[in-house]
Amino acid sequence: MSRGTKVLLVLGVLLLAVVAISVVRSRSALPIDGAKLDRASRKALEQRGVDPDSKLAYRHYLYFHSEAAASSAAAELKPEFEVEIQAPSDGMKDWAVLAQQVAALDEAALEALVARLTTVAQRWRGEYDGWEAATGNSAAQVLETVAGGCARCG
Repeated sequence: MSRGTKVLLVLGVLLLAVVAISVVRSRSALPIDGAKLDRASRKALEQRGVDPDSKLAYRHYLYFHSEAAASSAAAELKPEFEVEIQAPSDGMKDWAVLAQQVAALDEAALEALVARLTTVAQRWRGEYDGWEAATGNSAAQVLETVAGGCARCG
């Protein structure tokens, strides 16, 4: 199997995983165990030959009902993250805040960061929806993404 085919296969599997998580979340009355999904996502990185404790590009997703709330949360996160606010579009009713950083996070540090971001989202009456970690392959210019408990990532 060629390298390009392998990359496409990996990307397809990751896309299916994100879709499956979204479907389960949307159809289930039971809460999703975010920590369990985070551990599974870290394991998926390891299976792809990536040390999950190494520096990775993390993108965290937070959602808010108003622009004012999204702006307040973004301002709180700006010292530590590169922050982007996205207006509702394509049938979405909420404002999105994407908080990005390159960091080396072990499991405990990631868990603490997720708890902190959840608190920030709740403070502004929003929702923390999870994270993605991207690893680059500069030779092929391909970006693999592993979603950690993120229902609306993508």
